Amino acid sequence: MIHYLLMRSILLVIVLIFGLTAVTPAQKRKPHLARRSVRILKAKPTVYITFVRFGKREPTHNNESDEGVWLRVHNNTRWTLLFGGYGAYTAKDEEVSMFYGVEEVPKPRDRFIIMPPLPQRPIFDRPPVQAQPTETPKVEKEEKDCDAPPGEWGIDVVGLIPLPPGKSLLFSVPLETLCKNLKIYIEYNYAWERKNFYDNYGDEPQHRVYFYGSDLPKVAR
Repeated sequence: MIHYLLMRSILLVIVLIFGLTAVTPAQKRKPHLARRSVRILKAKPTVYITFVRFGKREPTHNNESDEGVWLRVHNNTRWTLLFGGYGAYTAKDEEVSMFYGVEEVPKPRDRFIIMPPLPQRPIFDRPPVQAQPTETPKVEKEEKDCDAPPGEWGIDVVGLIPLPPGKSLLFSVPLETLCKNLKIYIEYNYAWERKNFYDNYGDEPQHRVYFYGSDLPKVAR
């Protein structure tokens, strides 16, 4: 009987050892999965636009100038993004025609210049002098530096441009759409939000990424 109990105890110990050995690797993998970020570069936003250069560009509409700004939209997520436009991502970094919108930057509230308070009169001093009426606060108004009409710009016929994770697309816009008081935006979807190139699954949200005219190098403004 004692021999039987001893063998049973040894078997239980062996089963427990194998069980712990099998569970431990799985437990170690969980923190690794939790630490994985949706961003490829942790210091950068998930989707963002950067300035490339200024230059001459061929207008796509009659009301556009030939002065252009080249920009680059970056996909810093781990999923493919879909942008409205014409062209395709290639290893040769070819320029694409992007569909974009123009908006006016909201005006800041008028800034008032507050006059400093008058110095206090000592207790023992000459008779008080009648205080002069204070001046009306001056208002500084921010003036526009151009008036490009807000709205949707770009090409008339729009397809979808897939952008793989970690890649970017080069495109250009007229310089007048990026004055100091304006900003442009590009709309996009995640590939898994669409059942095909033209239809979303249900009411999926439309995502936007912005670039402000105030972010351009000051040389050109």
